Amino acid sequence: ANMINVLQPDHVILSGPLIYAYPPYYEQVVKVAQATISKTKQSTVHFSTGALRGDAAAIGAAYYVFQSFFHN
Repeated sequence: ANMINVLQPDHVILSGPLIYAYPPYYEQVVKVAQATISKTKQSTVHFSTGALRGDAAAIGAAYYVFQSFFHN
């Protein structure tokens, strides 16, 4: 909730073994976050799980290398 209040994102993607293995855990995390973020952001922040799962870091790193190689 603190990161949401500071960064003011429109979308929060939650990832990790607990998020994928235990849907009630994801629901509780979202519920607590929505209850503790600033009142002005509560209706505008959307939560979802990451589609890339364990590959997210590798794909992100490859994308960064690709972008820096071809756009500099």
